[in-house]
Amino acid sequence: METFKYTLDRSSKKFVCPNCGKKRFVLYVDINTGNYLTDDFGKCDREQNCNYHKFNKSLGSICKALAIFISVRTVVFTFALSILAI
Repeated sequence: METFKYTLDRSSKKFVCPNCGKKRFVLYVDINTGNYLTDDFGKCDREQNCNYHKFNKSLGSICKALAIFISVRTVVFTFALSILAI
């Protein structure tokens, strides 16, 4: 199961949406610290009218790339050790 560093705030607190200007905006929260991200990262509750939703895709991509790099590095290291053991 994939875990995320950020999640939408589960409290009833709403903020002003940067797109439509209505106070129906839910911010993203850092799971580890409990702090909000900047005011433009979140989702507007007005799905039919506004549909604003901004999240940080690059953080997910960086984490996946790092995981792939570590996996490949581990395979190469294990292969090198097996050759040296012969």
